[in-house]
Amino acid sequence: MSCSFRRLPLELLYEIFYHLSVSSDLDPLDGCAAILNAGYVNRSWMYVAFRYLNSKDAQYLVKLLNWKTPLRQYRHRARAVKFLRAVHRSGFSEKINITSFTLDFHSIVSAKDSAADDIQTVLKLCHIKRLEIIFDADFGKSKDCINQFLRDIEVPCPPDVVHFSAYCPQRRCQCCCAKGYDHQIASFIKSLKVTSLVLQQMQPGSATLAALRNTRDLALDRCADSSFIAHILQQMPYLKTVRLYQDDLSALSSKFLARLAANTGYIKDFRIRLVNNNWNDELGENSLAVMARIQQQIPDIRRSSDDDFTELDLDRFLMETGIRRNGYELILSPTPCPA
Repeated sequence: MSCSFRRLPLELLYEIFYHLSVSSDLDPLDGCAAILNAGYVNRSWMYVAFRYLNSKDAQYLVKLLNWKTPLRQYRHRARAVKFLRAVHRSGFSEKINITSFTLDFHSIVSAKDSAADDIQTVLKLCHIKRLEIIFDADFGKSKDCINQFLRDIEVPCPPDVVHFSAYCPQRRCQCCCAKGYDHQIASFIKSLKVTSLVLQQMQPGSATLAALRNTRDLALDRCADSSFIAHILQQMPYLKTVRLYQDDLSALSSKFLARLAANTGYIKDFRIRLVNNNWNDELGENSLAVMARIQQQIPDIRRSSDDDFTELDLDRFLMETGIRRNGYELILSPTPCPA
């Protein structure tokens, strides 16, 4: 009977795993964690469990690795990493591709060896499409712990996109979290060979910026400091595209836009994209509604008459600062010369 149980058809195994994944009423991921345990029955079960959990549609494995509590405890990560180690030892020929993974230094400082080992395993065994690195403001006293972690780390396959975000819940700011251990992180960042970068409300230190010199594509999430943006652009001479996602329209003054336009001459495609409060949630408004919001927040737009604000008024204002408009996008890219 045991032998027959282990030789179940693959279709039936997928059906079993599906019911496990939707069986928990308290936490949907608890059922997925049960699939991890089922994967240890034999090599076939492990292969099917891995394929099921890492399917492009469900992405259960990514959720198990990255789900965290409000206290930033990664409750399912240890079991998921143990499973990945077993998958690697089983000798599967296909690569372990992970769409996203969170490197949270808080977990390394608080849980130390166990969390560090788990993170190092994922970075070593998996090809990660998007690596998010969370920096804290209070790690100045933890440099030795972080330095030890970074010395032992291996990333044989650099991620496609690196995403820096700052953990600073008390206030919304361009946080300088990473500056407290700038030199400790810089060599690791250099090893990632970053070409596509996201900066979410944080400002890297000078050593880290130098390690990001070869970045080609840059996304800035809600950055209202034009001096900082200009400084970043000067440190990244190979930039081709820049996206500034902005929901605070009060930041879009003529001075702000003019300073940006003055520093984007070598960048082929620089756009300010107006968004709602959620990341990458584009404004569900037509261009006239967007113009009305821009007019309300930019007091120095001159009107052609005392009548309502028109597209001509906005376009004239933008042209004075070297900018074009396309719906909810403000384009700072140089206008190509006609053939």
